[in-house]
Amino acid sequence: MQHVTDPPIEPAAVRADPRALAGAAVVDLAVAGMGCPSCANRVRNALLAHSGIVEVEVDIPAALARVWYLPDRVSVREILGIVSLVGEGSQHRYLAVPLAADRSPSP
Repeated sequence: MQHVTDPPIEPAAVRADPRALAGAAVVDLAVAGMGCPSCANRVRNALLAHSGIVEVEVDIPAALARVWYLPDRVSVREILGIVSLVGEGSQHRYLAVPLAADRSPSP
């Protein structure tokens, strides 16, 4: 269930500009506490609100998020901080941990 205060999530069919994705680094995150569509929306929307994040894909059953980001504008540490701040002030708490070293953009 989506909470009234949650901004709507863009449809999965809408994707970031492929050129932006090609120039972005990628980090895969395990996200504890993200167990429903509303939680996933909150996490995804918070990440996408940062200008250095290009795209986010969320897998709710696996509690995973793949984040495409611009390393010159946001770091993995900042991405982890954004996720942990999402639940602040609410009954939800989220904790993200990188699963693998981030992959740098392709030349």
